[in-house]
Amino acid sequence: MRILVIGGGWYGCHLALALVHAGFEVTLAEAEARLFARASGHNQNRLHLGLHYPRSHRTRTQALYGYHHFLSAYPGLSSEVPHNIYAVAAEGSLVDLGTFLQVCEASGIDTVPVDPESVGLRNVEGAVACSERLILTDLAREYFRRTLYRHAQTGYAVHHIAKLKNRLAVDGQTYDWVINTTSFAFRAPRNPSHWFEPTVLFIYRTVEPFVGRTIMDGDFVSIFPYQDRAVSLSSVPLSPQGQFATYAEARNRLDSLTASDLTALRRRMEAQARVFCPAFDDLYSPVGVQLSIKTKMLDAAAARLCMVLQEGREIHVFPGKIDAIFTAEDAVFDILESDGDVGAQDGADDVAAAVYGLAHRPAADVASAHRLQTARRMRLEGWRSAAG
Repeated sequence: MRILVIGGGWYGCHLALALVHAGFEVTLAEAEARLFARASGHNQNRLHLGLHYPRSHRTRTQALYGYHHFLSAYPGLSSEVPHNIYAVAAEGSLVDLGTFLQVCEASGIDTVPVDPESVGLRNVEGAVACSERLILTDLAREYFRRTLYRHAQTGYAVHHIAKLKNRLAVDGQTYDWVINTTSFAFRAPRNPSHWFEPTVLFIYRTVEPFVGRTIMDGDFVSIFPYQDRAVSLSSVPLSPQGQFATYAEARNRLDSLTASDLTALRRRMEAQARVFCPAFDDLYSPVGVQLSIKTKMLDAAAARLCMVLQEGREIHVFPGKIDAIFTAEDAVFDILESDGDVGAQDGADDVAAAVYGLAHRPAADVASAHRLQTARRMRLEGWRSAAG
Protein backbone atom coordinates (compact mmCIF):
# COMPACT_ATOMS: atom_id res chain seq x y z
CA MET A 1 0.00 0.00 0.00
CA ARG A 2 1.41 3.39 -1.05
CA ILE A 3 0.78 6.36 1.22
CA LEU A 4 1.72 10.01 0.69
CA VAL A 5 2.05 12.15 3.82
CA ILE A 6 1.97 15.89 3.10
CA GLY A 7 3.73 18.13 5.61
CA GLY A 8 7.06 17.64 7.36
CA GLY A 9 6.23 18.89 10.84
CA TRP A 10 5.64 16.89 14.00
CA TYR A 11 2.43 15.29 12.80
CA GLY A 12 3.67 14.44 9.33
CA CYS A 13 7.00 13.03 10.49
CA HIS A 14 5.52 11.01 13.33
CA LEU A 15 2.77 9.52 11.16
CA ALA A 16 5.20 8.79 8.34
CA LEU A 17 7.53 6.96 10.72
CA ALA A 18 4.68 4.98 12.29
CA LEU A 19 3.49 3.93 8.83
CA VAL A 20 7.02 2.98 7.75
CA HIS A 21 7.38 0.83 10.88
CA ALA A 22 4.06 -0.78 10.00
CA GLY A 23 5.45 -1.86 6.64
CA PHE A 24 3.79 0.61 4.27
CA GLU A 25 5.43 2.28 1.29
CA VAL A 26 5.54 5.88 2.48
CA THR A 27 6.55 9.18 0.87
CA LEU A 28 6.73 12.33 2.97
CA ALA A 29 6.38 15.58 1.01
CA GLU A 30 7.58 18.81 2.62
CA ALA A 31 7.35 22.03 0.62
CA GLU A 32 10.15 23.79 2.52
CA ALA A 33 13.84 23.01 2.26
CA ARG A 34 13.97 21.23 5.61
CA LEU A 35 11.69 19.49 8.09
CA PHE A 36 10.02 21.44 10.89
CA ALA A 37 10.30 24.63 8.84
CA ARG A 38 6.93 26.09 9.80
CA ALA A 39 4.79 25.88 12.95
CA SER A 40 6.47 22.73 14.31
CA GLY A 41 9.77 24.58 14.46
CA HIS A 42 8.35 27.91 15.61
CA ASN A 43 6.40 27.59 18.84
CA GLN A 44 6.97 27.43 22.60
CA ASN A 45 7.95 23.74 22.29
CA ARG A 46 6.09 22.82 25.47
CA LEU A 47 5.28 19.16 26.09
CA HIS A 48 1.91 19.73 27.68
CA LEU A 49 0.31 17.92 30.59
CA GLY A 50 -2.92 19.83 30.00
CA LEU A 51 -2.82 22.52 32.71
CA HIS A 52 -2.95 25.21 30.05
CA TYR A 53 -6.53 24.16 29.19
CA PRO A 54 -8.63 24.09 32.37
CA ARG A 55 -11.80 24.77 30.32
CA SER A 56 -11.31 21.91 27.87
CA HIS A 57 -11.43 18.40 29.31
CA ARG A 58 -10.84 16.87 25.88
CA THR A 59 -7.65 18.88 25.30
CA ARG A 60 -6.30 17.91 28.73
CA THR A 61 -7.08 14.25 28.05
CA GLN A 62 -5.29 14.30 24.70
CA ALA A 63 -2.29 16.01 26.33
CA LEU A 64 -2.05 13.44 29.12
CA TYR A 65 -2.46 10.58 26.66
CA GLY A 66 0.32 11.95 24.49
CA TYR A 67 2.69 13.15 27.21
CA HIS A 68 3.62 9.69 28.48
CA HIS A 69 3.64 8.22 24.98
CA PHE A 70 6.04 10.95 23.89
CA LEU A 71 8.46 10.14 26.70
CA SER A 72 8.34 6.46 25.72
CA ALA A 73 8.59 6.93 21.95
CA TYR A 74 11.04 9.86 21.91
CA PRO A 75 13.02 9.68 25.17
CA GLY A 76 15.85 11.90 23.94
CA LEU A 77 13.79 14.63 22.33
CA SER A 78 12.71 16.58 25.40
CA SER A 79 14.33 17.91 28.55
CA GLU A 80 13.16 18.65 32.07
CA VAL A 81 12.03 22.14 33.02
CA PRO A 82 13.30 22.28 36.63
CA HIS A 83 10.88 25.01 37.72
CA ASN A 84 7.65 25.06 35.73
CA ILE A 85 5.07 27.32 37.36
CA TYR A 86 1.39 27.91 36.65
CA ALA A 87 -0.18 30.84 38.49
CA VAL A 88 -3.80 32.01 38.53
CA ALA A 89 -4.17 35.77 38.11
CA ALA A 90 -5.73 37.60 41.07
CA GLU A 91 -7.96 39.56 38.71
CA GLY A 92 -9.43 38.75 35.31
CA SER A 93 -8.92 34.98 35.29
CA LEU A 94 -11.71 32.87 33.80
CA VAL A 95 -11.15 30.26 36.53
CA ASP A 96 -10.26 30.81 40.17
CA LEU A 97 -7.46 29.01 41.99
CA GLY A 98 -9.76 26.50 43.68
CA THR A 99 -11.36 25.50 40.39
CA PHE A 100 -7.96 25.24 38.72
CA LEU A 101 -6.66 22.94 41.44
CA GLN A 102 -9.81 20.79 41.28
CA VAL A 103 -9.42 20.46 37.52
CA CYS A 104 -5.78 19.37 37.92
CA GLU A 105 -6.66 16.80 40.57
CA ALA A 106 -9.63 15.41 38.64
CA SER A 107 -7.47 15.12 35.51
CA GLY A 108 -4.73 13.20 37.31
CA ILE A 109 -2.19 16.00 36.90
CA ASP A 110 0.30 16.15 39.77
CA THR A 111 0.99 19.65 41.06
CA VAL A 112 2.83 21.07 44.07
CA PRO A 113 1.76 24.38 45.68
CA VAL A 114 4.46 27.06 45.67
CA ASP A 115 4.72 30.52 47.18
CA PRO A 116 4.30 32.94 44.23
CA GLU A 117 6.83 35.43 45.60
CA SER A 118 9.46 32.68 45.85
CA VAL A 119 9.30 32.35 42.05
CA GLY A 120 9.16 36.07 41.36
CA LEU A 121 5.41 36.43 40.82
CA ARG A 122 2.97 39.08 42.01
CA ASN A 123 -0.72 39.83 41.50
CA VAL A 124 -1.68 36.15 41.44
CA GLU A 125 -4.12 34.23 43.61
CA GLY A 126 -1.78 31.28 43.93
CA ALA A 127 0.72 29.11 42.05
CA VAL A 128 1.67 25.47 41.53
CA ALA A 129 4.65 23.65 40.06
CA CYS A 130 4.33 20.72 37.65
CA SER A 131 6.63 18.58 35.52
CA GLU A 132 6.05 19.68 31.92
CA ARG A 133 9.02 19.43 29.57
CA LEU A 134 10.75 21.32 26.78
CA ILE A 135 10.67 19.68 23.35
CA LEU A 136 14.12 19.82 21.72
CA THR A 137 13.16 20.90 18.22
CA ASP A 138 16.61 20.86 16.63
CA LEU A 139 17.25 17.31 17.86
CA ALA A 140 13.80 16.24 16.67
CA ARG A 141 14.41 17.67 13.21
CA GLU A 142 17.71 15.79 12.95
CA TYR A 143 16.16 12.58 14.30
CA PHE A 144 13.46 12.55 11.63
CA ARG A 145 15.90 13.61 8.92
CA ARG A 146 17.94 10.49 9.69
CA THR A 147 15.09 8.03 10.27
CA LEU A 148 13.06 9.18 7.25
CA TYR A 149 15.92 9.85 4.83
CA ARG A 150 14.65 7.20 2.40
CA HIS A 151 11.13 8.59 2.49
CA ALA A 152 11.23 12.38 2.99
CA GLN A 153 11.30 14.68 -0.02
CA THR A 154 12.00 18.23 1.13
CA GLY A 155 11.44 21.09 -1.29
CA TYR A 156 8.53 19.20 -2.84
CA ALA A 157 5.27 21.18 -2.86
CA VAL A 158 2.31 19.04 -3.90
CA HIS A 159 0.30 20.76 -6.63
CA HIS A 160 -2.52 18.53 -7.81
CA ILE A 161 -4.56 15.64 -6.41
CA ALA A 162 -7.08 13.80 -8.59
CA LYS A 163 -9.45 11.00 -7.60
CA LEU A 164 -9.15 7.63 -9.29
CA LYS A 165 -11.10 4.49 -8.52
CA ASN A 166 -9.97 3.49 -5.02
CA ARG A 167 -6.78 5.55 -5.41
CA LEU A 168 -5.46 9.09 -5.81
CA ALA A 169 -3.20 10.58 -8.46
CA VAL A 170 -0.78 13.14 -7.04
CA ASP A 171 1.40 15.05 -9.48
CA GLY A 172 1.57 12.04 -11.77
CA GLN A 173 2.13 9.45 -9.03
CA THR A 174 -0.54 7.03 -7.76
CA TYR A 175 -1.18 6.48 -4.06
CA ASP A 176 -3.67 4.43 -2.09
CA TRP A 177 -3.97 7.13 0.55
CA VAL A 178 -2.98 10.77 1.05
CA ILE A 179 -2.60 12.11 4.59
CA ASN A 180 -2.59 15.91 4.80
CA THR A 181 -0.90 17.21 7.97
CA THR A 182 -0.45 20.84 6.89
CA SER A 183 -3.06 22.22 9.31
CA PHE A 184 -5.29 22.90 6.30
CA ALA A 185 -2.68 25.23 4.76
CA PHE A 186 -2.82 22.89 1.79
CA ARG A 187 -6.18 21.61 0.60
CA ALA A 188 -8.56 22.08 3.52
CA PRO A 189 -11.58 19.79 3.81
CA ARG A 190 -15.07 21.21 3.66
CA ASN A 191 -15.03 22.66 7.14
CA PRO A 192 -15.77 26.38 7.46
CA SER A 193 -14.97 26.74 11.16
CA HIS A 194 -11.20 27.19 11.03
CA TRP A 195 -8.97 30.19 10.49
CA PHE A 196 -5.27 31.00 10.17
CA GLU A 197 -3.65 32.99 12.95
CA PRO A 198 -0.29 34.70 12.39
CA THR A 199 1.56 34.72 15.69
CA VAL A 200 4.53 36.53 17.21
CA LEU A 201 6.72 35.29 20.08
CA PHE A 202 9.78 37.03 21.44
CA ILE A 203 12.98 35.28 22.53
CA TYR A 204 15.09 36.41 25.51
CA ARG A 205 18.34 35.46 27.14
CA THR A 206 17.95 34.74 30.84
CA VAL A 207 20.30 34.95 33.82
CA GLU A 208 18.39 32.35 35.87
CA PRO A 209 18.06 28.56 35.54
CA PHE A 210 15.20 27.42 33.34
CA VAL A 211 11.96 28.67 34.88
CA GLY A 212 8.56 28.58 33.19
CA ARG A 213 5.93 31.08 34.31
CA THR A 214 2.42 30.74 32.86
CA ILE A 215 -0.36 33.05 34.05
CA MET A 216 -3.85 31.58 33.95
CA ASP A 217 -6.55 31.69 32.63
CA GLY A 218 -7.36 34.25 29.98
CA ASP A 219 -5.68 37.24 28.37
CA PHE A 220 -2.31 36.84 30.08
CA VAL A 221 1.30 35.93 29.31
CA SER A 222 3.49 32.85 29.29
CA ILE A 223 7.25 32.73 29.76
CA PHE A 224 8.64 29.32 28.89
CA PRO A 225 12.17 27.94 28.46
CA TYR A 226 13.33 27.92 24.86
CA GLN A 227 16.87 26.59 24.53
CA ASP A 228 20.46 27.58 25.38
CA ARG A 229 19.49 29.65 28.46
CA ALA A 230 16.75 31.44 26.59
CA VAL A 231 13.01 31.80 27.08
CA SER A 232 10.06 32.70 24.87
CA LEU A 233 7.41 35.28 25.76
CA SER A 234 3.89 34.90 24.41
CA SER A 235 0.72 36.83 25.12
CA VAL A 236 -2.85 35.59 24.62
CA PRO A 237 -4.16 38.99 23.43
CA LEU A 238 -1.00 40.35 21.77
CA SER A 239 0.79 37.44 20.09
CA PRO A 240 -2.01 36.75 17.56
CA GLN A 241 -1.99 39.18 14.65
CA GLY A 242 -5.52 38.59 13.43
CA GLN A 243 -7.66 35.85 11.96
CA PHE A 244 -7.50 35.12 8.23
CA ALA A 245 -9.43 32.88 5.88
CA THR A 246 -6.34 31.69 3.98
CA TYR A 247 -2.77 30.78 4.83
CA ALA A 248 -1.51 33.26 2.22
CA GLU A 249 -3.33 36.14 3.89
CA ALA A 250 -1.85 35.19 7.27
CA ARG A 251 1.61 35.00 5.71
CA ASN A 252 1.16 38.44 4.18
CA ARG A 253 0.25 39.83 7.59
CA LEU A 254 3.49 38.55 9.10
CA ASP A 255 5.50 39.80 6.13
CA SER A 256 3.99 43.26 6.58
CA LEU A 257 5.31 43.68 10.14
CA THR A 258 8.15 46.20 10.27
CA ALA A 259 10.99 46.39 12.77
CA SER A 260 9.25 49.30 14.51
CA ASP A 261 5.98 47.31 14.62
CA LEU A 262 7.76 44.43 16.32
CA THR A 263 9.57 46.70 18.78
CA ALA A 264 6.29 48.34 19.79
CA LEU A 265 4.62 44.94 20.16
CA ARG A 266 7.49 43.59 22.25
CA ARG A 267 7.29 46.54 24.64
CA ARG A 268 3.56 46.03 25.10
CA MET A 269 4.06 42.35 25.86
CA GLU A 270 6.87 43.14 28.30
CA ALA A 271 4.63 45.64 30.09
CA GLN A 272 1.99 42.95 30.41
CA ALA A 273 4.57 40.50 31.77
CA ARG A 274 5.88 42.99 34.36
CA VAL A 275 2.45 43.11 36.00
CA PHE A 276 3.05 39.54 37.18
CA CYS A 277 6.86 39.30 37.05
CA PRO A 278 8.20 42.65 38.34
CA ALA A 279 11.83 41.60 37.82
CA PHE A 280 11.26 40.85 34.12
CA ASP A 281 13.77 43.45 32.87
CA ASP A 282 16.45 42.16 35.24
CA LEU A 283 15.91 38.53 34.31
CA TYR A 284 15.49 38.75 30.54
CA SER A 285 17.21 40.47 27.60
CA PRO A 286 15.57 40.43 24.15
CA VAL A 287 17.53 38.59 21.45
CA GLY A 288 15.06 37.70 18.73
CA VAL A 289 11.57 37.15 17.42
CA GLN A 290 9.72 34.07 16.23
CA LEU A 291 6.99 34.29 13.60
CA SER A 292 4.61 31.45 12.81
CA ILE A 293 1.10 30.68 11.61
CA LYS A 294 -1.32 28.56 13.60
CA THR A 295 -4.56 27.06 12.41
CA LYS A 296 -7.39 27.23 14.93
CA MET A 297 -10.93 25.97 15.15
CA LEU A 298 -13.88 27.91 16.49
CA ASP A 299 -14.33 26.71 20.08
CA ALA A 300 -15.70 28.60 23.07
CA ALA A 301 -13.70 26.45 25.52
CA ALA A 302 -10.35 27.53 24.04
CA ALA A 303 -9.70 23.90 23.07
CA ARG A 304 -6.68 22.83 21.02
CA LEU A 305 -7.92 19.44 19.88
CA CYS A 306 -6.43 17.08 17.35
CA MET A 307 -9.06 16.04 14.82
CA VAL A 308 -8.88 13.63 11.90
CA LEU A 309 -11.27 14.05 8.98
CA GLN A 310 -11.67 11.58 6.13
CA GLU A 311 -12.78 12.51 2.60
CA GLY A 312 -12.66 9.36 0.51
CA ARG A 313 -9.00 8.36 0.41
CA GLU A 314 -7.75 11.68 1.73
CA ILE A 315 -7.18 11.94 5.46
CA HIS A 316 -6.93 15.47 6.86
CA VAL A 317 -5.18 15.80 10.21
CA PHE A 318 -5.94 18.93 12.17
CA PRO A 319 -3.16 19.16 14.77
CA GLY A 320 -3.74 19.87 18.42
CA LYS A 321 -0.76 20.21 20.71
CA ILE A 322 2.44 18.39 19.75
CA ASP A 323 1.83 15.51 22.15
CA ALA A 324 -1.50 14.77 20.41
CA ILE A 325 0.45 13.14 17.56
CA PHE A 326 -0.47 9.83 19.17
CA THR A 327 -4.17 10.66 19.06
CA ALA A 328 -3.70 11.34 15.34
CA GLU A 329 -1.82 8.04 14.90
CA ASP A 330 -4.65 6.09 16.52
CA ALA A 331 -7.24 7.80 14.31
CA VAL A 332 -5.28 7.26 11.10
CA PHE A 333 -4.71 3.57 11.83
CA ASP A 334 -8.38 3.14 12.68
CA ILE A 335 -9.26 4.52 9.25
CA LEU A 336 -6.70 2.32 7.49
CA GLU A 337 -7.93 -0.74 9.37
CA SER A 338 -11.43 -0.11 7.98
CA ASP A 339 -10.07 0.12 4.43
CA GLY A 340 -12.58 -2.40 3.11
CA ASP A 341 -15.41 0.08 3.69
CA VAL A 342 -13.75 3.02 2.00
CA GLY A 343 -14.52 2.31 -1.62
CA ALA A 344 -18.14 3.36 -1.25
CA GLN A 345 -17.02 6.76 0.07
CA ASP A 346 -14.79 7.65 -2.87
CA GLY A 347 -16.22 10.68 -4.60
CA ALA A 348 -18.84 11.24 -1.90
CA ASP A 349 -19.85 14.83 -1.19
CA ASP A 350 -20.04 14.44 2.57
CA VAL A 351 -17.03 14.38 4.83
CA ALA A 352 -16.71 11.07 6.66
CA ALA A 353 -15.36 12.49 9.89
CA ALA A 354 -13.49 10.67 12.59
CA VAL A 355 -13.31 13.47 15.14
CA TYR A 356 -10.85 12.13 17.64
CA GLY A 357 -11.18 15.17 19.83
CA LEU A 358 -14.51 13.70 20.95
CA ALA A 359 -13.32 10.22 21.85
CA HIS A 360 -10.50 10.18 24.36
CA ARG A 361 -8.37 7.45 25.80
CA PRO A 362 -6.62 8.82 28.88
CA ALA A 363 -3.19 7.72 30.01
CA ALA A 364 -2.84 9.49 33.31
CA ASP A 365 0.14 7.49 34.52
CA VAL A 366 3.23 5.87 33.15
CA ALA A 367 1.88 2.33 33.64
CA SER A 368 -1.12 2.92 31.42
CA ALA A 369 1.14 4.61 28.87
CA HIS A 370 3.26 1.46 28.73
CA ARG A 371 0.15 -0.69 28.25
CA LEU A 372 -1.02 1.53 25.41
CA GLN A 373 2.45 1.50 23.88
CA THR A 374 2.42 -2.31 23.96
CA ALA A 375 -0.96 -2.33 22.23
CA ARG A 376 0.43 -0.01 19.56
CA ARG A 377 3.41 -2.28 18.96
CA MET A 378 1.11 -5.28 18.61
CA ARG A 379 -0.98 -3.38 16.08
CA LEU A 380 2.10 -2.39 14.08
CA GLU A 381 3.31 -5.99 14.09
CA GLY A 382 -0.04 -7.02 12.69
CA TRP A 383 0.29 -4.43 9.94
CA ARG A 384 3.78 -5.64 9.07
CA SER A 385 2.45 -9.17 8.65
CA ALA A 386 -0.43 -7.95 6.50
CA ALA A 387 1.82 -5.76 4.38
CA GLY A 388 4.22 -8.64 3.86
